[in-house]
Amino acid sequence: MSSHENSNVENPLATSLRQFTKYLVRLERGIAVVMLIAILCTMGMQVFARYVLNQPFSWSEELSRLAMIWMSFLSASFVMAEGNHIAVDLWSQRVSTNTSQRLQLMSYLVVAVSCLMLFFGGLSFVVKVHPVGSATLGIPKSYWYSAVSVGLLLMTFHALANFVLVARTGKPYSSECTESSEAKNEGAV
Repeated sequence: MSSHENSNVENPLATSLRQFTKYLVRLERGIAVVMLIAILCTMGMQVFARYVLNQPFSWSEELSRLAMIWMSFLSASFVMAEGNHIAVDLWSQRVSTNTSQRLQLMSYLVVAVSCLMLFFGGLSFVVKVHPVGSATLGIPKSYWYSAVSVGLLLMTFHALANFVLVARTGKPYSSECTESSEAKNEGAV
């Protein structure tokens, strides 16, 4: 463990990384909420148009599907940042704190490398499907599939950010930690 963990003052890199991650997570959540609202509004209008006006929209299902894809990958990203994905935790409670921290660092690296490999593997596919338009809206299919690429890049960032934070402070990013430290700072003023 580093000496940073014992002190109450976090190093400047870790502080900056936590702040940037906090704002990025807020942005990801905000866009995901907008996508959810778009899905609800579009499907609500579709139900009204179909059952009240007897003239369903041809584009609503496609637009909702596009918003759902983007919402899913943006949500996966901020869930990753906060460490809330499902995880199998067999060893961290059974090994020393030092070994647990090393396992955590290794897992962040494996996730980051895996996400980068998937990103680069899928990028050529996104480029290939760009000329193909969707059936109803005519939106290039690259807009659909690029949600995966953007989500993977964001997940890579969050894995690497947590790697750095654990290496420097012993603790990954957590919105609760960020909010509680802000509350302490405001109370101290």
